[in-house]
Amino acid sequence: MTHRTIKINLELFNLLKKETIDNFTVKEIRDELLKNSSRTQCPKQLRRLVYNQLIKLVNFKALNKTGAKSSHNVCYKKTERFKYVSFLKQTKLVKENRVEEQLESTIQKYKAEMMSSMGESEEYTQLCKIFPHMKNEIEQKALKTKDEIAKIRGKIKALNNILETITESDYGALQ
Repeated sequence: MTHRTIKINLELFNLLKKETIDNFTVKEIRDELLKNSSRTQCPKQLRRLVYNQLIKLVNFKALNKTGAKSSHNVCYKKTERFKYVSFLKQTKLVKENRVEEQLESTIQKYKAEMMSSMGESEEYTQLCKIFPHMKNEIEQKALKTKDEIAKIRGKIKALNNILETITESDYGALQ
């Protein structure tokens, strides 16, 4: 049988090469990677990474996939061909995962900032009712706050677009 080469994440590579790992789900592999990893990772993004790489192995017929097609309970089992697949360890994927983590962290920071600004805007509305003689000054501040909310929404949208692009590319380094 001829040897084939597949690019794969280093941690996933080390886990799959274990004799005891067989007949597993994406979630089980993800949980094992989370448990053994020294760095913090987003479980959702890691699950996507694991899924995409397992599908590559299924396409190479190194794994069999059984179970409902769109279920999280799909099981993967090593085939005889798995022994003959050479793995090219891919460290770039770890960097891409960190980029996603950084983007998600920034999105959360902006969301918190936006909630604060929205609270500020609501308070200005209340203050206009309490102090009608200061309405012009309060409305100016409220307008600035609403502009800030719009800017933050734009930043969040841009970050989500980039995050979506990374996810849709199926981790371009795998291709």
